[in-house]
Amino acid sequence: MTILEGFFAAGHVKATSELLVAVQAAGEATETQVSVWMKNRMARAKKKTGTNGPGTTREMEVGTARHSAIPQPSGTTGRKRLRDSEFATSLQVRDGEVYARAYAVCEQVCDVLGSVADEQAYQLMSLVRGAKHVFCYGVGREGLVIRSFAMRLYHLGKQVSVVGDMNCPPVSAGDLLFVSAGPGYFSTVVALAEQARRNGGHILVVTASSHDIDWADTVVQLGAAQTLPPNVHHSGGEHLDIRHGVEVSFQEESPRMDNPLVMGSSFEISLWVLLDCVVSILQQQWGIQSVDMVQRHTNLE
Repeated sequence: MTILEGFFAAGHVKATSELLVAVQAAGEATETQVSVWMKNRMARAKKKTGTNGPGTTREMEVGTARHSAIPQPSGTTGRKRLRDSEFATSLQVRDGEVYARAYAVCEQVCDVLGSVADEQAYQLMSLVRGAKHVFCYGVGREGLVIRSFAMRLYHLGKQVSVVGDMNCPPVSAGDLLFVSAGPGYFSTVVALAEQARRNGGHILVVTASSHDIDWADTVVQLGAAQTLPPNVHHSGGEHLDIRHGVEVSFQEESPRMDNPLVMGSSFEISLWVLLDCVVSILQQQWGIQSVDMVQRHTNLE
């Protein structure tokens, strides 16, 4: 990392836009790797000299304040083996990079779940608890999270089905259609919601969208979560968002250096944690023992 070493030796401890352009042009590292490298280089310099690195200015102290708040893992044996291996070296794995990203992911998920209104969370649990039958549906990675939620509801003894499975029964009055739509709209989700409503079902959607969702009866918002816009088509330097037959153009945002997740992962991971928390609360409210849930787990594995 010749460019970074020279930059650090000159007394800089923060990545500037000029540095990022130079490093990326040389193909040495990504923005996130530069940020992690600077943090680790400062830590090594401080350990050697007992100072804040190449200098002791206020700017340097502020630059490292945020990273110093990250708690260190209890053991470093595994990380040291990874760092010392030829495999890690060939992949340009930085010291502590995986741990730093994991910590940032946990912070981001906590921020997302902290944005959920209490009344929405309570309504979600109330609807699941009171539904005669819960029907679950989602697309893509969101769909995998929704299927895992359906599995846990079954372990709790709840009547639940995944839409699209061969043994899925018909929807009727008193049933709940539980769907996920991070961007706020998927054509398949909306079509199923309309069908369920015609047959007396109640529609609940979990979303990251702040727009009004008129096709659902109950909306739970993970407002701080990053997600992808629906039905995105690329056209030159812009995206074209095709929704309800209306074309809306918007500029692509620049990637954030401090964002450890890509695309819609922020919403998907936050959704998983939210629903697992809901399952845990329902288990406690219903007085269900873990042994009872284990007995409902499949033995065909």
